[in-house]
Amino acid sequence: MKLNFCFHLILLLLLQMTIPGSAQCPLDAILNPSAPAKRISCFSVVNSGKLSFCPAGSVVTGCACGYGCGSWDVGGGKPHATTSATQ
Repeated sequence: MKLNFCFHLILLLLLQMTIPGSAQCPLDAILNPSAPAKRISCFSVVNSGKLSFCPAGSVVTGCACGYGCGSWDVGGGKPHATTSATQ
């Protein structure tokens, strides 16, 4: 009896959450059509050696160690908080 009561109580709470208009955070509040659009620019950089530099206006955002940490993610914008690699 107690298990049956708990099941129906949980079912009732779940059904209440699916009723439109009763959501605590409506989708319109999450999506902001006036937000500025972000652009991602991708480009290939062929540079080798320990003293390689990023092109102007770009920064290293990560390192992929599939090639002995010789493959770096380079992008325009701010780098991640921690960017480190060993060679």
